Amino acid sequence: MRNKKIIVMALLSASVIILQLLSGLVSSMLPFSISLVLIPVSIAAWYYGVKGGLIVGGTFGVIVFLQCLFGLDKGGATMIYQWNQPIETAAVTIGRALLLGLALGLLSKFKTKFKPYKYIYAAFAPIINTTLFVAMYAVLFNSHFLEAASTADNILSFIIIGFVGINFLIELAVNLVILPPVLKALSKSIR
Repeated sequence: MRNKKIIVMALLSASVIILQLLSGLVSSMLPFSISLVLIPVSIAAWYYGVKGGLIVGGTFGVIVFLQCLFGLDKGGATMIYQWNQPIETAAVTIGRALLLGLALGLLSKFKTKFKPYKYIYAAFAPIINTTLFVAMYAVLFNSHFLEAASTADNILSFIIIGFVGINFLIELAVNLVILPPVLKALSKSIR
């Protein structure tokens, strides 16, 4: 059973790497970033709890930070090189992903036979990810956040529409459509 768990975690971590690199490629062609890796992080946390969420979530964070470091994520590269804030960028990328894995692992403890719970859980991944990102960005990059928000009519519309809106809606839709059936399909093979 231990070997099976290690293999599944390795496969989920590998899928995070592939999906994040693909989403980085897609995002480079769009004016916003899309994160498709919430599904493997959610799967790891659902079946393996906090430990699974932290391992696969941590993989997600490290890959995003490396993309920022090597300039594959333009916004992250700006935070590191133009704003000279690599520690804060690591906190927003790696720290946020670890907190996401932790939160999803804790939420997985409440899974029930209540059929819609998988959909509720699927919705929590993008909600938690986006909330953590906005909160950490607003705290760690406060002056840059306020400067960008000052050009908007109000800060709430800036956050919801301009800063994370499209990204969040796509992540939410993808998670709601894909994650519940995948969790159901994997339930026999992972357990």
